[in-house]
Amino acid sequence: MPDIKFNCPHCKQSLEAPDDMRGQLIDCPSCSQAIEIPKPQRHSAAPPPIPPKLTRPCPYCSEEIQLTAVKCKHCGEFLDGRSPQVTSTLKQSQQWENDIWKGTPSYLYYLGHFIFGVILILFFGLGLLFIIYALLDRNTKQYTITSKRVMAKTGIISRHIGEVGIKDIRSINVNQGILERIFGVGTVEIASAGTAGVEVKFVGVSNPVHIRDLIRQQKDEIG
Repeated sequence: MPDIKFNCPHCKQSLEAPDDMRGQLIDCPSCSQAIEIPKPQRHSAAPPPIPPKLTRPCPYCSEEIQLTAVKCKHCGEFLDGRSPQVTSTLKQSQQWENDIWKGTPSYLYYLGHFIFGVILILFFGLGLLFIIYALLDRNTKQYTITSKRVMAKTGIISRHIGEVGIKDIRSINVNQGILERIFGVGTVEIASAGTAGVEVKFVGVSNPVHIRDLIRQQKDEIG
């Protein structure tokens, strides 16, 4: 059997021994120290097998999803082709801006102008100015609620447009005086989280509580 060649760990003397003496203790012939004849080297264990991959990238958003996933948890797309029309319709509805409500102040809001104007018509027709002003003011005030924002356009000569995104609305208040409650009109005030004051007002609208509820409902749908 071939000899084992090794060095004494104490004196570094080069030594030889039969292969069948591996692992035995002997005295070094050079330094007389007890040494162990080297044992056969063990081969390192094979690396563990790589587990199979259980995920895959979503073909729509590239995020990692389960191999067996039917719908991506990140982008919401169906992966088996069952509902492409539904997801396409959902995307389009999120992009479109639909009108929920449009209106102007109620004629009842200008009732005082009309009454005062009729009375003053007897005095050189000055009452017509009050009536004309009320009609112009009403027609130039335009209020809109869409699926994404609320907007108020006002101004007879100059033009002012106030706008707040539905998702940015902080508060919605309704103000009604005694006569306004009797006639069912009032003012809806909308404020956003970005300011401390009221940014949009729907002045003198009919059924202001219903309009407030429409805005709240749209805000709840957007989340």
